[in-house]
Amino acid sequence: TFLNAEYQYLAGLDEKIRRIEKVSIKSEYVTGIFVSSAQMVLKFGIATTALCGSMMLARGEITLLPFIMFLIVVSRIYDPLGLSLQNLAAIINTQLNINRMNELYDCPVQTGTTSFDPEDSTIVFDHVGFSYNGEETVLRDVSFAAKQGEVTALIGPSGGGKSTAAKLAARFWDVNSGTILFGGIPVGTVEPETLLSRYSIVFQDVTLFNNTVMENIRIGKYGASDEEVLAAAREAQCDEFVQLLPHGYETVIGENGSELSGGERQRLSIARALLK
Repeated sequence: TFLNAEYQYLAGLDEKIRRIEKVSIKSEYVTGIFVSSAQMVLKFGIATTALCGSMMLARGEITLLPFIMFLIVVSRIYDPLGLSLQNLAAIINTQLNINRMNELYDCPVQTGTTSFDPEDSTIVFDHVGFSYNGEETVLRDVSFAAKQGEVTALIGPSGGGKSTAAKLAARFWDVNSGTILFGGIPVGTVEPETLLSRYSIVFQDVTLFNNTVMENIRIGKYGASDEEVLAAAREAQCDEFVQLLPHGYETVIGENGSELSGGERQRLSIARALLK
């Protein structure tokens, strides 16, 4: 089953690559024909000038010096035009990229107040509804309270909206209906960066850097002292495995924590969250 799924995935990927290749070749072909034709016309203009000049020179209508000057001037005029035509494809692609960038600039930006003084850290979902891009509804009329000082777990099947609910609480997106409250304040009224300063998130996929254990934990709080980092590490129970490393907290753990197990990487992520 796994091999069959892998084959189907790779077959679909190959098909998409072939479509992109066909579109790219067609685009280059059309542009190439236009540019080559235009350059041929320009070269024909130079040849025409040389031919007419030679005939006039043979009939004695002009002397050799003006004839040579005309050839030099014509070649100087046509060279920049030929260069511009060669860069035409790049100019067209640049315009397409600019249009895509303008689409990003036109996307709505989340705004809100930077003055945020909640009563506590209780998070309340009040009849929340949400869908991605207005398509299939992910959350419908969801209500619950994650109270401060208590552990709240969202349990359900894969694709049930658990991760979506957590991201909505941090205002990664805005809800379509209902309200999410943090300490009695609607999160939709708070500037996202200000709101996120109150959150510590442990992601399922941990991102670590090719640096020491100490510095990887310190990412959770810029400028944190060594004592703060060590306290967070002990609280996340990192001491158990860090003591076994060659240089303890000064051990370089490799790109994305390649020297650590999955559980050890998760503990470092928890330490980061506690440090924040």
